[in-house]
Amino acid sequence: MDLKLSAEQRALVASFAELLAKHAPPERVRAAEPVGFDPVLWAVLRDVGVVEMAVPEEHGGWGAALLDLVLVAEQVGAAVAPAPRSRTSPWTPMRSSSRAARRRLPPSRPRSTTGWC
Repeated sequence: MDLKLSAEQRALVASFAELLAKHAPPERVRAAEPVGFDPVLWAVLRDVGVVEMAVPEEHGGWGAALLDLVLVAEQVGAAVAPAPRSRTSPWTPMRSSSRAARRRLPPSRPRSTTGWC
């Protein structure tokens, strides 16, 4: 069993590490502490599609694999990036095999104006 990351996964890690190094340096992390997140960083993450990663392609997302999501989350954690995180997601039913659960979803992906998904 080969447990090495693929070239695509290594590129994903490198791109998010670079993005977070640029947009979440320690001084911005500290400055965001009172609010809990940096709206500028959140806008950048939304622009690159981080919210849509876990959403299946047939619903307008990337359809990322769980490992890809974990690799990105690892980079966010390593940078102590002041970005919103959620223990649950409104899109969790999409990962379910239940068609009934998927039918309860909104017809399009969510757009947040508050900075929280």
